[in-house]
Amino acid sequence: MSKFSAEEKIRIVSDGMRYPEGITGLCHQAGISRSTYYHWQRTLLEKGKEGLISRRNGKPDPQRARLVQENQRLKELVANLSVDNLVLKKRLMGR
Repeated sequence: MSKFSAEEKIRIVSDGMRYPEGITGLCHQAGISRSTYYHWQRTLLEKGKEGLISRRNGKPDPQRARLVQENQRLKELVANLSVDNLVLKKRLMGR
């Protein structure tokens, strides 16, 4: 597990983006390698804050993955029910 929170990683990356000429000093001060800094920067730009949240053993949390999948299923269910509801309302209005 990382000793840095997602917020700390974002702060470090933001500091580096504001002062790109000082990356080496920033990394030394934060106690990270330049490759770690650039990994965090790339991850932040590609995935946002969510990408910087620490995972166990570098793997996504299985409970979170299950919840994301369930959330997507429920969103689809609500969308389908909304369409059905709209169709029924239009039928009733037409009578």
